[in-house]
Amino acid sequence: MDNADRQLLIESLRSTFASADADPAAALDELGWAEAQEADPAEATTLLFTEHGRHAVTSSLLDRVVLAEIGADHADAAVVYPPFGADHVTDEGVALVDPATVASVWVQRESGLAQLSSGELSARPVHGFDTARTWWRVRVPAGTPAATPVPQPPPDAWERAVAAGRRALAAELHGITEVLLQNAIRHTSERVQYGRPIAAYQTVRHRLVEGHAVLEAARSVLDSAWTDGSPWAAAVAKAVAGTAYRDVARHAMQLCGAVGLTREHHQHGFVERGALLEELLGSARHLERELGYRLLTGLRAPAVVEL
Repeated sequence: MDNADRQLLIESLRSTFASADADPAAALDELGWAEAQEADPAEATTLLFTEHGRHAVTSSLLDRVVLAEIGADHADAAVVYPPFGADHVTDEGVALVDPATVASVWVQRESGLAQLSSGELSARPVHGFDTARTWWRVRVPAGTPAATPVPQPPPDAWERAVAAGRRALAAELHGITEVLLQNAIRHTSERVQYGRPIAAYQTVRHRLVEGHAVLEAARSVLDSAWTDGSPWAAAVAKAVAGTAYRDVARHAMQLCGAVGLTREHHQHGFVERGALLEELLGSARHLERELGYRLLTGLRAPAVVEL
């Protein structure tokens, strides 16, 4: 994808997300998004979810990415994700959409990947830390006998699906992190103390520069994860993106001061959204422990970024 096509795609995404008052999936279909993704999946997916994060959009696009790797039709299906800190669903999981609005859901149980009728599940909305969107807590009956296995499932179907989801979430966290950093730069450039913008002070500038550095590093790791294509690299990209978000969010909230905590300022909304997405499909701390354990037990790690 050349620079002209990339810029055109970014502008189309920004226009779509800025005007969408519902799930933007239908608008993306009208744009011919499938063709762009087929032509350059890495670039298209990264741009899509980066802008998704920058606009704090609520949608089911992550489900599409995961379902595509499973080999399932996204038209009338959704995904129940493992609860935070877990690798599979036991008796409860989380969903981005209300399972009652689709015919079936896909769940990774300890026994394997399964497709369930939405009528077999019970769900309740959760209005928590991220007040701008509704998550769903889904109750899955233990040992559901009606679970329908994926027909001849590839043994690594869920592993590939999680890797794809982690790459998408890493890009979305990059978009959120970018907005947090831009807000901090804008505020510190406009806020004047003792006759000069606070961005002129060395301590403030160091925090802003550090934020820019960790964000660009996270983007490089995601690019390498796409090139590598392995679940390992996707986990590293998600972990690094989560760490970058946490570092920048901490500095940005401090630099914006009390105004960043008010409902009049939109900074807090990006902090809230990022905090939950950072936990979905493995937080940075969870993934670091998992990757460290695998290294200690003999896994040979591929080079994610050449130094």
